[in-house]
Amino acid sequence: MTAVATGDRAAFKTLFDRTSAKLHATTRRIVKSDATAEDAVQEAFVRIWRRAGDYDPGIASPIAWMTTIARHAAIDMVRRGAERVSAAAADPAI
Repeated sequence: MTAVATGDRAAFKTLFDRTSAKLHATTRRIVKSDATAEDAVQEAFVRIWRRAGDYDPGIASPIAWMTTIARHAAIDMVRRGAERVSAAAADPAI
């Protein structure tokens, strides 16, 4: 996480590769579609990239901190109604 906080793109890619599946599973439990879950994960990783310097290992493990960010991103999407937008885009009959 320290390397990500310094802007190390290779470290961020490694972090993404190792954690994106878990974060997708977390967001998928909150939202109704895979597309919205993917959007939530993308938003979460943007937040993680921007806030990596705020991470405090004395408070939580890196994955716990990232999972919290991903959960909040998914909840934000539900509150904004992104679920309805994604469902309509996936099924024009809606």
